[in-house]
Amino acid sequence: MTQEPDALTTDLLQRLRRKEGTWQDWGAGCRQLQKQGLSPQAIFEATGIEPIHQNQLIIALQVNQSLGEAPESVRAYFQTRGSDLLYELRVLSAGDRLAAATLIVEKQLDVTAVHEVCRALKAGRLSKG
Repeated sequence: MTQEPDALTTDLLQRLRRKEGTWQDWGAGCRQLQKQGLSPQAIFEATGIEPIHQNQLIIALQVNQSLGEAPESVRAYFQTRGSDLLYELRVLSAGDRLAAATLIVEKQLDVTAVHEVCRALKAGRLSKG
């Protein structure tokens, strides 16, 4: 980036550097900064959030937003945690994402188990009902 960031960009970088808010705030912030033309490397240098983690946060946010009809318990579960779990769901269709997200909450699955659930759903080896 060749020009000085504006006040809003500076504020957003500062909030990310301080890890203020939830993972969803961080994902939205990283996405906004990238849309403003900052490279993932520039964001990393300003905030300490690694480019690979920026990508995970942004994609997890998109997956979370795609869970439109999710029960309140599922939505609440992912408010403050689970970006790594939602990131795994990126390979699934919207319907499968909702089923997998519900299963994550009901069974308190970890990232390894979620990865296996996603593989099984993609391969058609797991019933969606």
